[in-house]
Amino acid sequence: MKRWVVLWMVWGTGLWLAATQSTPEIVYPPDGVLITSARLCIVARADDVQTPVKVIRKVRGNGYTHLVVQLRIGKNTIPLVLVQAGRAQRVTRTVHYFPSPHYQLAPVYRFHAQFKGSTACMTCHTQDTTENANPCLSCHPTKTGAVDVPHEGFDPEDCTLCHEANGGVAPPDVCMDCHDPIEGRQHAPYAVGDCQICHDPHGSSRAYLLTDTIRALCTRCHPAADYREFVHPIRKHPHESRDLTCVTCHHPHGGPFTAYLQKAPEVICGTCHEEP
Repeated sequence: MKRWVVLWMVWGTGLWLAATQSTPEIVYPPDGVLITSARLCIVARADDVQTPVKVIRKVRGNGYTHLVVQLRIGKNTIPLVLVQAGRAQRVTRTVHYFPSPHYQLAPVYRFHAQFKGSTACMTCHTQDTTENANPCLSCHPTKTGAVDVPHEGFDPEDCTLCHEANGGVAPPDVCMDCHDPIEGRQHAPYAVGDCQICHDPHGSSRAYLLTDTIRALCTRCHPAADYREFVHPIRKHPHESRDLTCVTCHHPHGGPFTAYLQKAPEVICGTCHEEP
């Protein structure tokens, strides 16, 4: 057999072997989607995934790598390096994070709706309930209710009390099944059922099931300089010495008074200040 024929056969065999090897790819998330959670789990079909973005957690197994990263509010561009069979591939994922979808025109990406029955997920995550284990915990291991401030309405053994049977975000009005509605003026997130913008319905380490400090939560949507510096409404108001926050004067859900004040405008200042 001629030498060039042998070389051609070896070269062709190498191309075939390369084609049959699994190609690294990002399984989740799609590029350019709107996410409503501050933490994003990037799922890649690769031996390893690396990124300059702060990584909270990395899990490898069965041909996939899961990378949990922290998102900032707004547009997030995440450079990724996928490592597979000793080769590196560079890709980028751009996602938008906003705590509340009702402020945006773009549709929110629903993971469970797109990945229902996905063979990629079912390779590792099973829906087997023969041992009476909650199958949701295979992907959400922290949602067990073992927190400092548990939600009385949360049952870690039955997620369908709030969620649909096939998973996904709970309906906007599900909180009103147990909580009485606020009458009068309503704060926009509360009015559309965006309770999770401030509260964790599964439980929290903070009072009132808050996901962050009151100041941090309010300045997510009210980033004006005087709000961020907390000199509103009176310059150099002594908030530090008296531990004042936004909810000292404003009701976060709403009420009968303008600006969602806790009390009538002509009364609220007298709560702390005596008349001269």
